[in-house]
Amino acid sequence: MTTTAYSSPSFKSQLSAASNRPILTSLNGDNSWLISFPVPANLRKNEPGSKAFYHVVSDAWLQGDTGFGWGLVCIEMPGKPKIRDGAGVGAVVREIESAVGDGTGAGVDAIFVNFHYDDHMHEGTLRTFDASIPVFATPQAAGTIHAWNHFSTVVTTKDFGVSATNEPWRAYHPGAPLPDWLSVFRIPGHSVLNFATAMVWSPTSEQHEAILYSPHGIRPSQPPLRALIDLISNPSTNFSILAILHGLKTSYAFGIQTTLGVENGIALTRHKPALLDQYAQHGVEVLGAGHVDGAREGLFLHS
Repeated sequence: MTTTAYSSPSFKSQLSAASNRPILTSLNGDNSWLISFPVPANLRKNEPGSKAFYHVVSDAWLQGDTGFGWGLVCIEMPGKPKIRDGAGVGAVVREIESAVGDGTGAGVDAIFVNFHYDDHMHEGTLRTFDASIPVFATPQAAGTIHAWNHFSTVVTTKDFGVSATNEPWRAYHPGAPLPDWLSVFRIPGHSVLNFATAMVWSPTSEQHEAILYSPHGIRPSQPPLRALIDLISNPSTNFSILAILHGLKTSYAFGIQTTLGVENGIALTRHKPALLDQYAQHGVEVLGAGHVDGAREGLFLHS
């Protein structure tokens, strides 16, 4: 069994105390995450073996370097992950569940694929996960994953558009088997690299909290993002942002800027006070204003 920081008594104590808040676990020190969303209190079963969290693996890449462009671009991990495959992630899930219950039968509930490059959609890694786990992927990624003939359920996610202020944000839910109290949709940017993903958790029918994931950065001026900010700014929606997962480093490829860096991330927070925290993507530094425990393969709690 893979040993992680969650085995220690201090982490178990924090996990137990945080059983009603999302938990973010960095899986590779880069852009791969295990995000554990609490099952809403009114749906949680008081039965042996029942789960406290719905566990999502986002952009899994846990083994080997990768690249694209017929070898023109090679991407290396910042370090060798302690967790190397689906079984290792499942062990972490059981440790989290054991800290708040008995953890019997706990496993990964869903896989999110937010981008179609190999460092976000790594075939070698994804094939180590059970084929019965449902995958929710962007249109470009979904087609490729279907062709692997590994996962039995692949659902295509939707794009949040500029007309979103005129229709319910719930219209962007990808559909079953994702529960209706959890949603995921993409926010397009000025280029294919510069997008954001919103993962929206609804602990009650009247409360909605989102994690914004933008590994390469998204410009605050982009109309779809502005539409989301307008939605958040409407008090009647009871919609807030828990955290931003945003790149800290600026980088270029062939003279073209690909990642927007920390200044852009800070600019995002200026557009709405609810945009509170930033954590590293495609880098290992951590910058934030929230409550953070651990580093790589660590625990991120938001209270």
